[in-house]
Amino acid sequence: MRLLLILVTLLAGVYFYLHIDKLFSVVGVILLLVLQVLLLVRYCRRIDHELSNFFDSLSSDDFQSANLNSKYIQRHSNLGKSLEKYRRHLAKIKKESQIREVLLMRFLENVDTGIILFDDKDRIYWLNSTALRILGINRFDAILDLWKTYPDLSEVFSKIKPGERKIYRLNTGSDIRTLTLRKSEFKTEDKKLTLFAFDHISSEYSEIEQESWEKLIRVITHEIMNTLTPITALIQSIKKELRGHETDRKWFIESTDRSLNLIEERSRGLLEFVKKYRQVTLTPRINRRRINVAELLHNTCLLLENKEVAITIDTKPIDLILFVDKELFSQVIVNVVKNSVEALDGKENGEVRIDAYLGDDQKVRIRICDNGPGIDQELLDRVFVPFFTTKKSGSGIGLGYSRKIVRLHGGTMELQSTPGKGTVCTITL
Repeated sequence: MRLLLILVTLLAGVYFYLHIDKLFSVVGVILLLVLQVLLLVRYCRRIDHELSNFFDSLSSDDFQSANLNSKYIQRHSNLGKSLEKYRRHLAKIKKESQIREVLLMRFLENVDTGIILFDDKDRIYWLNSTALRILGINRFDAILDLWKTYPDLSEVFSKIKPGERKIYRLNTGSDIRTLTLRKSEFKTEDKKLTLFAFDHISSEYSEIEQESWEKLIRVITHEIMNTLTPITALIQSIKKELRGHETDRKWFIESTDRSLNLIEERSRGLLEFVKKYRQVTLTPRINRRRINVAELLHNTCLLLENKEVAITIDTKPIDLILFVDKELFSQVIVNVVKNSVEALDGKENGEVRIDAYLGDDQKVRIRICDNGPGIDQELLDRVFVPFFTTKKSGSGIGLGYSRKIVRLHGGTMELQSTPGKGTVCTITL
């Protein structure tokens, strides 16, 4: 409306100048035009002032002061409605954000993981009380204060790559605590932030470690006793026979030779057990290279062809790639598929299916399924224990060693089984 009045005034000024030769008329029109322009400028400034106050209040999260009751804004009904809708939307988002922030802070305060967030200038942005409790420190304001308290921790932390996990023994002065250390790095617009997370695992793992040692000692004791008991019996038998046949040299030589052969056989068995134990405990060197999963699976399964068991392979996409040690990973596939084939011994329509695909998390998954008799839940929890086997001719090191290889590659190996329906082994890398 104001612009329309200015336009009408301009047209009137032109009309008076062309048709009515009176100076005061032209001057009056000019004065009226100046007045209208000044009023328009004043009006625009008032709207600008109201909008500035509105957005300043929103930027300060003061949604109560960000009102639109001014008559200047109310005259523009569509603008007022849009701005009010925007204000309510921001207020709702802010409220939800505050609730999420409170919940997140309370969650992070109650987790058993120590968390420290600091910037590239070593200033602490945030840390939880768990971190202080695990580290045995009341408080610190900069990460340098922590490094001064534990210089060794600083050196270990500097060598950790993002996403990597390290085990560290922390000497607090009163006790030694075993920690797992992790590091993450990310950038904002103007700074680089580092997240330092660590867990105290000594208490949680002490019972597991004790149980593992007990299982290992039982296995080793069992194998040694199985070897030494008959050897001792043979030696006692030789001594007894010697006393009764001191003059029969020929019989003595034959009996001794037979007994020594038995001792040699049992000793070889014990040596074989020690070799297998070394295989489980030694950490092989990983030589990663780029391999095609479909080609690896087909070549590996050629070694396990069985007329009574059908082995099918499905890889999606067909050019699926892994960076693994080809020889070690082939051994993993051989061990798992061989177990499935042996489980199907004597079963009609036995089938082993291998599916390789890329998951939603961009990790490669290899599922090896069979329709065999399955494994009872009680035994399923023990199949990865070294030297445990349900087969008469099995060594009990295949699956445990395979999972160790998968873990060395940074992956996981899980086993699921339903008695009477089959077993599924999932390898994720």
